[in-house]
Amino acid sequence: MDIKDIYILLIPLLLYFIIKIPLNKYPSEWKYKILFLYFTLFIFWINIVKNIEIINNYIIPSLLFINVLILIYFTINKKINIINLLRLLGIIYLLFTFNFNDFRATRGSLFKLNEINIKWTISYVVILSLWFLLENDGFFDSKEKFYSIIILFLPFLFPFKEYYLHRMFILVLGITMKYLIK
Repeated sequence: MDIKDIYILLIPLLLYFIIKIPLNKYPSEWKYKILFLYFTLFIFWINIVKNIEIINNYIIPSLLFINVLILIYFTINKKINIINLLRLLGIIYLLFTFNFNDFRATRGSLFKLNEINIKWTISYVVILSLWFLLENDGFFDSKEKFYSIIILFLPFLFPFKEYYLHRMFILVLGITMKYLIK
């Protein structure tokens, strides 16, 4: 039994707890992003349970891309200043260098590991770490910035091909715990 088999059991339990959280507990600005992350985790769960070609080749890569794309809104929605422009440049770099074919997945793992998706994932972690550190609109306090960066690095404890599966699970688990006990 590997970790994916455990996720098959844990993700539905986590989704059950997510349903228990009233929508008004989420910050209005981040509500749709959080719901999108929940949906993405559900798709990863389906991908672990059943090998569906359209999910493997199109939906998983699209969800990863959209997850980064959404950050543009959160980068420039309050004010435009030099720090937010630097954060925006990092997000735009990730979007322009994203290659859908390199992020096809099967059973929650990248279909193939290559130099391109390894470099992109490392760039993703570095740029998102800076994105969190440079956030100055008051949504994240110092503790939340620290946790967000830890959540970016924790999936590296698992096989690299499974980075996005573990990132999604750990991220959703953290969000759920935060709002469930709040």
